[in-house]
Amino acid sequence: MSVSIQENEETLKAPKTATVLDYPIRLGKLEDLVHEAFHASPQVGGVHVVTLNPEMIIKGKESPEFGDILKTADFPLPDGAGVIWALKRQGIHQARIPGIEFAAALLERLHQTQCSRGVALLGAKPEVMGLLPMALLKRFPNLSLAFAHDGFFRNEDLVPIVEEMVATNPRVVLVALGVPRQEEWIKAFRTRFSEDTIFVGVGGSFDVWTGQIQRAPKLMQALNLEWLWRFSLEPWRIQRSMQPLLQYVWKVLKS
Repeated sequence: MSVSIQENEETLKAPKTATVLDYPIRLGKLEDLVHEAFHASPQVGGVHVVTLNPEMIIKGKESPEFGDILKTADFPLPDGAGVIWALKRQGIHQARIPGIEFAAALLERLHQTQCSRGVALLGAKPEVMGLLPMALLKRFPNLSLAFAHDGFFRNEDLVPIVEEMVATNPRVVLVALGVPRQEEWIKAFRTRFSEDTIFVGVGGSFDVWTGQIQRAPKLMQALNLEWLWRFSLEPWRIQRSMQPLLQYVWKVLKS
């Protein structure tokens, strides 16, 4: 498997990337990657963070349009345990950067700096979104909540929702619409926001933050077994995920 390590001397801490099945992966520690995201200078508009796992990579290979979104993202983070395994096969020892932890670190940064430009929240069920603002403010009291809307809206309401969100000028936008819808939403609308806005597709993070779903115990997280915990809570995921996971393993072994 080929490894591509690139360094950019223009940044404070030179970012490093590797490739897994031709998909770029950003390497580094969580705190360093958060710092880089806040100081990035994207070419397109907005800073797009994707949290890559094997299912997303396989979906990207099946759908070139989605694959292009993943490959052109500004911060493709190594989220899935399968990505960490593939990197280790290349001799690269990288810790997982779970999307939920990266998003929480962004909010912690906004809280600590008492940034006037806050976070915009989009996605999840209405009852979850009803609980989310209070849950976040309890954890981050100095956080500014710029905008919040659940993920159940009509197509004709999409543009008005985006326009209302843009008007709040958020520093961070967290989108919980599921894969690939959240990545497609970011791709479609990121250029309407300020160039330094950070976008993250966060999947089921809102459910975790509001206590609707429990994350895996710390030990399972440390052992990269969080996927096993999710399967135990949502067995229906097993059948949906098994085929792409097997495809991913086979492609990595062949490469």
